[in-house]
Amino acid sequence: GANCFGTGLCHGLYISTSGNVIEENEVSRILGGYGVHVYKGGSTPTYKAIDNNVVRGNTVYDIPTKGGILLTSGNGHQAVNNFVWKTNGDGGIIAKNTCAGCKILSNTIGKVTSGAGIYNGSGAKGTEIRNNIMWGSTTPYKNAETAAPPVFDHNWCAASICAPYTANPFCQ
Repeated sequence: GANCFGTGLCHGLYISTSGNVIEENEVSRILGGYGVHVYKGGSTPTYKAIDNNVVRGNTVYDIPTKGGILLTSGNGHQAVNNFVWKTNGDGGIIAKNTCAGCKILSNTIGKVTSGAGIYNGSGAKGTEIRNNIMWGSTTPYKNAETAAPPVFDHNWCAASICAPYTANPFCQ
């Protein structure tokens, strides 16, 4: 079952502590939330960031509202070797808010109908995005962090969706 917080806000897996490995899960058909949600809510003075969670080797699909995998609220989170498809909302794999030094590596993301295949949101400083495959999505990649832009290297997206992005160095 899903982890629900309030009315209609449910996530497949909700990670709110540091140092976890979330590995080899199948997460699907989550309504109202993210497939995998790495987040710690709260405010000063009780807020404590969460760090160094690894989301690895998971299959996340049919997430119609928020997105596939969200990395936020801490340093050093990683999304590695996941297969994410058929998502809406923010996108397939998302780093945002206070995700500093997070990594999105060697994932396959497809058929994101709104949002981006990979979305590096405002506040995600120094994200490393490498060796990912993005296919069948309207927007393969989007960056909203200008103060500390991500490293985006050796990513590939299907030619049919990259045609409008031929001048875009992110679709290589």
